[in-house]
Amino acid sequence: MKTIIDVVNYFEAEWPAAGKTTVYDNALLNGYHFGGCITNDTICTASEFNSLVTELSNWQPTLPKAETVEHEGKLYKINDIYEFSLSGNCWSAGRLIAINSGDNFPFESDDDDSYALCREIDKACIGTITPAPTKLIDGEAYKFEYIAGKFIGIYCEKENEFHLSHGRLIKLNLCTNITRLVTEVK
Repeated sequence: MKTIIDVVNYFEAEWPAAGKTTVYDNALLNGYHFGGCITNDTICTASEFNSLVTELSNWQPTLPKAETVEHEGKLYKINDIYEFSLSGNCWSAGRLIAINSGDNFPFESDDDDSYALCREIDKACIGTITPAPTKLIDGEAYKFEYIAGKFIGIYCEKENEFHLSHGRLIKLNLCTNITRLVTEVK
């Protein structure tokens, strides 16, 4: 049986039937239908529909406070980020939402799964955000690194490579730390 929330979701919180006061489910007609009186098949009235929409639009989630929980001699903060594993071979990051002591898989993560192991994330392994790659312009000069050292070359968009002054060609996918050379105007 359909409920008011089903109707609100289906019609995306906008009452679609001007002049009609009720919505009902008619299995013979496959879907929602509107009328002017309440029957046994009535799901809701326009007033009930609009009240629920108002209630949902005013809803604010309440985030749980950080709670410290002790498990097997270690302290864990609920709602903090940790790494989780079933066996210790493969780890995944997530938010710790609960610890169920006495269970074989006591650590509950926000991915709706439980794990046997939980450890703090090694902040040194997280890495840093690197800037977006340089947008290369056909015919412009760039300095870059390649297996054999540092080079300067002209980018050829058609062949996706750098042309060096002595005729050597280096494919773009083999280059790193590419920086455009800009002419300085004095």
